[in-house]
Amino acid sequence: MIDLTSVVSPKVGCGITVLSDATVLRIPHIQIRQIVAQYLGIAAAFWRDSVADGSILLGWVVNVGRRDALPCLCHLFCEMGIRSELAGLGDRTFYNLPIVENDLGDATGLTGVHVNRAMKKLQDGSILET
Repeated sequence: MIDLTSVVSPKVGCGITVLSDATVLRIPHIQIRQIVAQYLGIAAAFWRDSVADGSILLGWVVNVGRRDALPCLCHLFCEMGIRSELAGLGDRTFYNLPIVENDLGDATGLTGVHVNRAMKKLQDGSILET
C-alpha cells in the first residue's frame, strides 16, 4: 500500500510514478478507519506494512545520501529483484526492469553520467545483463 501513513496524517507526503502498466485503487481514509476498527488483524497488518515502509525509507536515505554510484544502483537492483520475486514477475536474480538510465538517476539521486559509468562497470564485471 502506498502512503498508508496518510490515514493518520492526511497531509500529502509523496506522489507515485509507474514505469509500466498499473492499476491504482484509491480507498477513502474513512473506509480504512472503519475496517481497522472492526478487524484488529487488519490493523496489525497495516501497522507491519507501515513499519516495513519506514525501514525501506531509512535504507533509501542512506542509499541516496551516502553510497557511491555502484552500491547505490546495486541496492536498487536487489530491492527490485526481491519485489519482482514476491510479485511473481521473476526471481531476485533475473527479472525484467523496463527503466532507462534517466529513471535510474531519478530513483537513486545520481546523474546520468554516474549511472552510465556504473552500469558499464556492472556489465563489464558480468554482474548485470541489459
